[in-house]
Amino acid sequence: MDPRQSLSAKGNNFIVVFLFLLFNAYLEIPFVSAGIEVPAFLIVLSFPFLLIYARNLFSAEDLLIIKFVTIITLLSVFFVPNVNDIGSRFKGFSQFSFSFIVACVFFKVGLVCGKYNFSRLMFISVFLLFILTFMERFLGLDKVSDFFRNSVYVGSYMAYDGDERDLNMVGYIRPKVFTSEPSLLALGFFVFSICAYFSSKDIRVRFLIILMSVLEFFMVGSPIILLIFVVVFLMGALDRYGYLGVFFVATFIFIFGLSGFLSDGVFSRFNTDELSVVYSGSDKQNEKSERLRMVYPYVSAIDSIKENPFFGIGIGGKRSLAIYSSFTTEYDIAIGNNAFATIFAYYGVVGACLLFASYFLFCVINKINIFFSCIAILIFMQGMGGLETPRCLIFLSLISLCGVFYEKK
Repeated sequence: MDPRQSLSAKGNNFIVVFLFLLFNAYLEIPFVSAGIEVPAFLIVLSFPFLLIYARNLFSAEDLLIIKFVTIITLLSVFFVPNVNDIGSRFKGFSQFSFSFIVACVFFKVGLVCGKYNFSRLMFISVFLLFILTFMERFLGLDKVSDFFRNSVYVGSYMAYDGDERDLNMVGYIRPKVFTSEPSLLALGFFVFSICAYFSSKDIRVRFLIILMSVLEFFMVGSPIILLIFVVVFLMGALDRYGYLGVFFVATFIFIFGLSGFLSDGVFSRFNTDELSVVYSGSDKQNEKSERLRMVYPYVSAIDSIKENPFFGIGIGGKRSLAIYSSFTTEYDIAIGNNAFATIFAYYGVVGACLLFASYFLFCVINKINIFFSCIAILIFMQGMGGLETPRCLIFLSLISLCGVFYEKK
């Protein structure tokens, strides 16, 4: 049957579920009332229905991997070094388990949607974000977007309040497109773009995605969007020249990126006595985002591994991370925004290796392009915080889906 023909009613339902989870992951709207905070509230409400709807989509191997990851995460809680904060670990365990199951449901629903529909939906998503970014930047949509995010993102999910920082950094107020901060728009655009690009062979589609990515970078001003080109160059080198080509391209990108960090002073704080300072609230607001993504999380991960090398400080133990940190008492600075480094902080060396082995097995079972998914996920995680959140895990699941539908040039 021609995949362009209309889907059955059941197939259309899967597309609706796929889009519902996708854009709720992008927005991750919380429920905040009377001291109660529930992240991704709409996904939480729909969770029982999702389980019922997807109950026949999982194989015995899939369920085994879910159980294995759950056990690994539970071990990180049981072997926690600071029992006084055990409550936050079980909270983190509950949130991670919920998000992980939802991400697995999302993956299976995406498989049912099929390659053609996946590629089409991803391109539409990229185009929609691009148009909304343009409208917020130039056509006054920022008033609607700001009203939405200031109404929705409250409490500990408070919306980004760095307009003055934006003006000093890029000369204009950066678009957010209904998310709480510009970097989340950039991360969403990054994931949607690489999925649309690598799930399509159409050269016109790929050209449009590259063009929109360039323009999006200038509108949003986030270097996260430039990571799209890193993935494209690495996969292009693999397709044309094999692993040797990947090595040379990766080496060039590493040297170029490191030079940029050094010239921008990203590592300068580590050459001074300021490393041991206790950061104040103003310091957090003005701290370089590159440090929060590429420096502090890895230093904190090393501090955590020194404390408990086998299973880390436990999932959700970011508040305890400040206790073991060698440079700050502020846990949100210590944890930073790097989900890859967070894995080692939360799970330790043994737990992290078991987690990676689980994903490798998952790739084999579901015939995922391992090299693409690992490269794209590794790059994505350098800018994404909140390992235990639905946004992070659903986006990881989305990249894995693209690994199933991956198309060479």
